[in-house]
Amino acid sequence: MIVEEVKKILGEGQGQGRGVVLAGDMNSPEGDDAYKIFTAPGSLLRDARADVPPEKRYGHQNTFSGFGNKNVVPQRIDFVFAAEEEGGRKASWTITNYSVLENKFDDEIYSSDHRPVVVDLFLS
Repeated sequence: MIVEEVKKILGEGQGQGRGVVLAGDMNSPEGDDAYKIFTAPGSLLRDARADVPPEKRYGHQNTFSGFGNKNVVPQRIDFVFAAEEEGGRKASWTITNYSVLENKFDDEIYSSDHRPVVVDLFLS
């Protein structure tokens, strides 16, 4: 349903260079069906992290920490996806940075069991 909505939004641009950014807690690691559907050929969505070389990424690998509970497996389940118009003029953007920040303050208090994901996306 989400992939179809993205295609609809981009299709309404009729070659005007529209783009879509979809971000959030997908509760689905990369190997699960939801992630595979979002990034499948023809969906137009791409994982923003894939646009940034590993040496330019900052912070943690996993976005879900489970508050550091030893019985919870940390995972990457929070994503930023970007999509551009298929055919016609593409959105003029470049993804230059991908970061997963800390979710625990200096006083050891967690702000959330998820870490913030920050993507620098420059429009031109």
